[in-house]
Amino acid sequence: MARLQIPDKASIPALCDIMMRAVNDKGIGGALGKPYLSHISLMDCGGPEEPVQFGLTDVQPSLALDDCESSAELATEARLTLMDVPRDAGTLGQSLKQWSVFRHYTPHCNETMSKICNRGADVLLSKKLKISTTVGMASDARPTADAGGKAPVVQEQYGGHCFNIGRVFLSNGNVRCFLLEGTAPMDEVYIESMANAVKIQVKIMKGKDCTIKPMLLHEYLCILGRTVSKLTQIINSPNGGRAGEGGIPRSHAPEMHGWLASTLFSPSLNSDKSVPFAFYHRVIYSGMAKDSDVKGCLPVEPDTSVGADRAFVAGCHPYSLSDMDLRGLDVPVANDKFQLMSAIMNEAHPPMVDHAIFKRVSDLWAECSPLSTLNTYQPLRQLKGCEYVRVACMETPMIPEFGDIICRIKGQVCDLANEINLKRLDSDHAFFVYPKTPQGVMKREGTGCHIFIDVPIKACTSTIVHSLRSALKRLQYPGYEPIGDEI
Repeated sequence: MARLQIPDKASIPALCDIMMRAVNDKGIGGALGKPYLSHISLMDCGGPEEPVQFGLTDVQPSLALDDCESSAELATEARLTLMDVPRDAGTLGQSLKQWSVFRHYTPHCNETMSKICNRGADVLLSKKLKISTTVGMASDARPTADAGGKAPVVQEQYGGHCFNIGRVFLSNGNVRCFLLEGTAPMDEVYIESMANAVKIQVKIMKGKDCTIKPMLLHEYLCILGRTVSKLTQIINSPNGGRAGEGGIPRSHAPEMHGWLASTLFSPSLNSDKSVPFAFYHRVIYSGMAKDSDVKGCLPVEPDTSVGADRAFVAGCHPYSLSDMDLRGLDVPVANDKFQLMSAIMNEAHPPMVDHAIFKRVSDLWAECSPLSTLNTYQPLRQLKGCEYVRVACMETPMIPEFGDIICRIKGQVCDLANEINLKRLDSDHAFFVYPKTPQGVMKREGTGCHIFIDVPIKACTSTIVHSLRSALKRLQYPGYEPIGDEI
């Protein structure tokens, strides 16, 4: 990657100017000293060598663009890979040394990573944890924060969706199921009952009119993640999703493509069944099976309109997955036919990419921080005796060199928003957290920039977004249009 010169205390306008000048400098690639990965497909191995000198261009920092089917398959492959990870920490460390992204890992990191991998492999190998691919009906192509417990207007809006389900076998003989969504980062919130569910009061502005709307915690966390992601968005030409245009106007920054994401939340599958469950409608097929010759099942539930055990309805609600009395119609497949199906799939789906290209792409990712440094920087104290939940927001530019600049911009916004929110007498005590470099600026992680919001699990009125908007106004954030109630 090209090294952009970034002053230690550059303002947001100055950082935008650096990006603008960088894309117009046609010789900036000359400092690389080796071919640079342009947007030209990396699968064109054996083609002419890419030019060394050119301006910064879009790069694909990943190996595949997922959809629900491919992400479910990749998660299954990750499960199988985990069971083959070297058990010995020293052997694992030797493997990690081959990847530049792990160059900062210490022997202690290798020991910790080995314990994590071994624990995961043990519960999978012992069958205490099973992960199964599932086909269901959903209200959209991917989980969104917009559903908010609302049901689609008509049944015809439902479509197919693939995802994985984890099933833990408990010591009391019961099972505990949880969702493993692949098309969006997802977490769950346990809700014992609607009567004692945590509710967050949210101010909704329509012009000069302000109304207060109570939201269940998981609904609020979804909206919070999307709102923070949108307000701090820098990429002004996002790829896919519902980000729209937004970002820093092109009059202040170059055209930037990339990806945005934030954590989505749903009720856990052991929550009270009266809690609305958005997006997921029914589970039509599950890879869960009892016998070796059975390749999954069709869950069925009693049709209560005609009486129990007299008729059944195809599929089940996700909440029903943990019920010990859930029934299913087996999908038996003879072993020879299964082997033929496997051979066909292996022929149709060869390895995604050569190992060398995988390593080449990984050189674009930020180097992993030593595990001992993670979550150690806590400039703000959490409320004593109060549990917190974390919401993550990610932004990845297609020009990797802009990752550090985006981090600098967002770091300034988060610091000022924290300062404002903590001083409020009515503060909700939520705050922004982000990884820092030894110099105290936001550190690039993974493929881009990550900021987190730590939110206390307690009934309150949200103030963190208002404080964020106030910070954007004070910083004269390019593209931000004040509503009028910022402080």
